[in-house]
Amino acid sequence: MEEAQAKTNDIRDTIKAEILVREVEGLTAGTYIIHWTSVLSNHFDITGFKKVYGDLYKAFYRLPSKLLILPLDKISIFRYSDIAICKCIRTHNSKPGLQKEVIMMRKIIKVSDNNFRKFDDPLGNETPRKYIFYAKTCDVPEGIPMSTNPRDQKLNSTVANAITESLLSNDGQFHLKNRGIILSAKRVRYDNRLQEVTIDFEDESCHGNIDGGHTYKILLENKDKVLEQYVQFEVMTGVEAMIADLAEARNTSIAVDAKSMAELREKFDPIKEGLEGLPFFNRISFKQNQITKRHRYQKGSENDRRARYRFYHLYVQHR
Repeated sequence: MEEAQAKTNDIRDTIKAEILVREVEGLTAGTYIIHWTSVLSNHFDITGFKKVYGDLYKAFYRLPSKLLILPLDKISIFRYSDIAICKCIRTHNSKPGLQKEVIMMRKIIKVSDNNFRKFDDPLGNETPRKYIFYAKTCDVPEGIPMSTNPRDQKLNSTVANAITESLLSNDGQFHLKNRGIILSAKRVRYDNRLQEVTIDFEDESCHGNIDGGHTYKILLENKDKVLEQYVQFEVMTGVEAMIADLAEARNTSIAVDAKSMAELREKFDPIKEGLEGLPFFNRISFKQNQITKRHRYQKGSENDRRARYRFYHLYVQHR
């Protein structure tokens, strides 16, 4: 019995040492998650010691370290059960022995070290911080909270169809054409040995997807397809107090109309060449929000009629 207990203690010490070396809060082993945390304990003679030395007892009440091994099927009652963590913490106003339960969700994404960047606040504040990295579209994890995104994602819209088409083209340029996925999180850590980004979400009211919800859901729908595509992640921490302003700012955009895109691709150049020099040329808008010069000309004149006929003929030829 003593020999078995000694082996058990050796295994516990080995696991705790590995957790400390990796600087993580827990490890996953098969169907178990192993977590080393601090828990409140009162394993001493309360009736004998506390009665006589009550003040001394309160002064030296401490939090011993304890290794917890939790079967994953026992924590599957939580909303996100793939890697859920149950922590016991002591609040400032709590009495000894009272505990508060915090449910935290963790997502792990494979990212090569040359694709991960951390940015501190340029004003020198400790928070907020920003992390930007590229991840393969097939490595995007499921279950990221979406309640922080002010939009409902309609996957049959024109925008969603364009994102899907760009993804499935498999041209290797999705991370350049797409705006990416923006998240708010409690903390972000990068393990350059394992080449993994660990993202912790603690409060769904302020942690989760801020922008890029369409992209995220489309990636999940096509996760089973073999694609050599990447997507950009931008993760911010320490922005809980401004989450509403962030979500509003990141989701306020005006779509570029088809006319402006055609002008960018120089589709109107033949028409411009045919109309240049005509009386109404400066009144034609070829792109969105373009300011035109309004020249007055004699309405119904012969020149005007000819110009309009010529413009219509060129339009029919090049549309």
